[in-house]
Amino acid sequence: MKSLGVVKASMFTLAIPALTVFEAAAILGEPITLAAIVGVILIAGGLFVSQYVKGRESSRE
Repeated sequence: MKSLGVVKASMFTLAIPALTVFEAAAILGEPITLAAIVGVILIAGGLFVSQYVKGRESSRE
């Protein structure tokens, strides 16, 4: 945790469900449903917004 950093570790933790959708499709042959696609989009959007807001706040200081 010290070498990776809290922010990067939490980003990776939050991205695991999105990665799991693609891994399940590639390895297990599971279909990618509309609900899974919406979930991946929401996860990616949340990660983007969290990093965008973080970047803007640090540039204001």
